Amino acid sequence: MPPANADIATTWAFLEEGVDHIMTKRDTDLSYERFWALYTAQYNYCTSSKHSTSANLTGFALYGRIVHYFVQHLRYLKDVRRFVHDDRTTMNTSCSVRIRYKTSFS
Repeated sequence: MPPANADIATTWAFLEEGVDHIMTKRDTDLSYERFWALYTAQYNYCTSSKHSTSANLTGFALYGRIVHYFVQHLRYLKDVRRFVHDDRTTMNTSCSVRIRYKTSFS
């Protein structure tokens, strides 16, 4: 866990691992200790007077990183879905061609 006065890059690197775990490893539970470590890291960052005089402004920097993470994650899912869909379409087309070929000469 990053120190309470860690900068945005250090804090986000720690938080990103947790967010990525939640989003990509749904079959693996997030431990109670890990959850509270993530919560504490973001709380410490937002309330540290080193970063800003307003927790809202400081939190906005983390919010921007989270938004960016989700945009990238959704693009990845869209690309994977497109690849799987294209692959299935190719398989279905070749199967139907094979079936037509066999039935037309039966």
